[in-house]
Amino acid sequence: MNEIANAATPTGVTVLNALAAQARMLTENIAMNMLQLGHVFTEAKKLVDHGKWADWVQENSGMSERYAQQFMQAYARYGENSQLAALGKSKLIRLLSLPEGEEERFLAENDVEAMSTRQIDEAVKAERAKWQERVRELESREPEIPDTFFQAMKEKDAKISDQRSALEQIAETQRELLDETQQLRMENATLRQENDDQSDILKGMQEDLDRAQRELLDARSEIARGDAERVPADRLTSDAFAAAVRQFIGACARLPHMRMTFATMDYTEKQVYDELLSTVEKWAKDSRNALDTVFSEGSVI
Repeated sequence: MNEIANAATPTGVTVLNALAAQARMLTENIAMNMLQLGHVFTEAKKLVDHGKWADWVQENSGMSERYAQQFMQAYARYGENSQLAALGKSKLIRLLSLPEGEEERFLAENDVEAMSTRQIDEAVKAERAKWQERVRELESREPEIPDTFFQAMKEKDAKISDQRSALEQIAETQRELLDETQQLRMENATLRQENDDQSDILKGMQEDLDRAQRELLDARSEIARGDAERVPADRLTSDAFAAAVRQFIGACARLPHMRMTFATMDYTEKQVYDELLSTVEKWAKDSRNALDTVFSEGSVI
């Protein structure tokens, strides 16, 4: 048998070496298939109805849910890493006991391919012990706060202080603006009241002026009417009347030509002219009626 195993093949490779190569290839395929199967289980579990997962695994892979869980854990940790797949199924599963994230360092410090599964178990156990010791040490150590932390806190405190000062300044400015606005409102209300009072005073003065002008016109009309009545008709000769008319026309000759003046004249002043002209018109009408009077037997018509 040994002779057969050591006999050379036509290609110069011994049968034993060929078998060893096949063994390594098949072993690597087993581990790679393990990772790929873990990927399949991971995706399938998302789709299988609740409570039917164990049956699905048994029916489609012939293995228990526990083994499927190991494959899923291996895939979650290692993905489809061909370097780790080359270690084989048993070694790959034992590496799951390592603290997560320590795989690459463990592989760099240990020749896992040359180690037996028992040696891997002992190395993983020792690694877990060291890890637990580091955890206990970190838990018992007083928390160390770096100087940069205090510097950052100091800078933040300074920034907060500056912002607080800026906010206080803004608030003070707003208060001053509010006070100024309130003062302006009070002054505006006072000015408005004073303006209303002045308007009332001016209105009263205008009413008094209008009343005085009306009284003056009435007085002038009464005076003119009294003067006319005090002159006896038999004393007003035609010559005297002609002289009076010429005097009146001489004094008032511009009156018919003052259209533009009257158009832009103040109403109160214009009312004075109207009152006086009405008096003249009434006097002329009464004079016309007197002139048109005729004597009839026993009556004056």
